[in-house]
Amino acid sequence: MKKTFFTLFVCLLIWQTAHAQSGSDTYLTCSSSTKANVTEGIRRGEDPNDDKNPMYNHRPILFSMRSQSKDIVIWFSYYNLNLTELKKKRIPDWTDQLKIIYKPRTFLSTIERAKPIHLEEKLKSFRNNKEAWMWANNLKGKVLYMLDWNDPINCVEEGDGSTIKLIQVVMDGTNERTQEIVIQPE
Repeated sequence: MKKTFFTLFVCLLIWQTAHAQSGSDTYLTCSSSTKANVTEGIRRGEDPNDDKNPMYNHRPILFSMRSQSKDIVIWFSYYNLNLTELKKKRIPDWTDQLKIIYKPRTFLSTIERAKPIHLEEKLKSFRNNKEAWMWANNLKGKVLYMLDWNDPINCVEEGDGSTIKLIQVVMDGTNERTQEIVIQPE
């Protein structure tokens, strides 16, 4: 009996920690700004008032890639919702309980081997918004982890330097306008 519990515990531990290390994960890095008027770069938004909202286990964290000059906005979001509250409104899906994972700083070598996407560089590389939107749409449904160098834990000057924080995000959408088709009755 003890052996069964031990095996179950080890499997659960491996499942939880290995999730951020699978070959299909995509790592995004950025140095975000919390200023509201970001026109070129990466903006990070959080509302401390959400800590009091029973819908959230953890306040949402919202990132946006912005280029006003190229008319590009791409949203990445982290949500960890209270499933009990959520079930009163709708059926939960996998994007409702994303994770924040702390890893030893040595994990940076794993991220570098996985060839992370540096969002500021990527934003500069887009020739136009259509190219950006196509890139973003290819990220839908993928497991994404954001490493924000301006997060106090990741910033060596502010953090203790021994750990990094990865925020699991989903690509939420873009500012691409869609044409609505209106069918006129005959």
